[in-house]
Amino acid sequence: MSVSVLRGAARSIFGSRGALRALEKTTGIRLRHVATQAESAQDRWSRRPRKKVLLSNLPFKLDIAELEQLLKSVAELRSVEILKDWAGNSAGSAVAEFATMHDCHIAMQTLSGYRLHRKPIAIELDENAKEKNKMVNECAVKIFNVHFAYKWQDVKDLAREMGAEATSGQIVRADGEQRTRSYAVLIYKTPEDAKSAVGIIDKQMDRNRRLRCVLAMDKDPPLEEGEEDFYDRASLLPDDF
Repeated sequence: MSVSVLRGAARSIFGSRGALRALEKTTGIRLRHVATQAESAQDRWSRRPRKKVLLSNLPFKLDIAELEQLLKSVAELRSVEILKDWAGNSAGSAVAEFATMHDCHIAMQTLSGYRLHRKPIAIELDENAKEKNKMVNECAVKIFNVHFAYKWQDVKDLAREMGAEATSGQIVRADGEQRTRSYAVLIYKTPEDAKSAVGIIDKQMDRNRRLRCVLAMDKDPPLEEGEEDFYDRASLLPDDF
C-alpha cells in the first residue's frame, strides 16, 4: 500500500491536513512510517540497489541460453551476461541481475553447489563483478613467440629472471579456428605492474626468438620470424601443455 493511499485513508477518517499533523504530533506516529511497515517484505527487498549475483566455476563452453533458462527456472531474471577474458573467450563466470533481492537469495539458496555439466556452481552477491573482471584483464599481458616446448612454469620463470615476476597465467594454444597464434598470458597485481612488464619483456631474446609482449587488451603485434613454426607445431603438443 502506497503512502498516498494511506494518507488519503487517514484524511477520510481524521479530516484535514492540519488535523493529521496534530494527530502525528500527539501520538508520535508518522504516516510514512506506517506506510513503510505496511509494505510487503518483497517490496522492501525491491528498493535495495544490489540485485546482482556473480556465478563462477561455470563450464567454459556453456551456452548463455542454457544458463538463462536455468536462472529463469528458479527466480525472476532481468538479465545475464557471461564475462569474457582478455582473448574474448568465456572467463568461466557470469553476472545475473534479478528483479528483487528476494529473487537473488532464492537463486543463491537454490543454485549454490548445483552441478552444471558436472561442475558445482559458486554463487554470491556481487554488484561489481564486471568491473572486477575488467580489472583482471587490465592486469594481463600476452607474450608471443615463446618457445613451442615451454609450459606455463617455464614462462613464469623466464619473466621472473627478467625482473617481471607475475602472480599467475597460462598458455593459450592456437586451435586453427578462433586462434591462429599461440601465446602466453601473465597476470600482475596492478595495471601499472602489467605496463612495466611490457616494457621489460617486449623485444627481449630467448632461445633465438624475439619475444613480443603487449597488454592483453591491446592489438596483437605482427608475426615474428619463425613464429609460424610455433603455432604449426602447437597442434602436436600434449593436452597438458
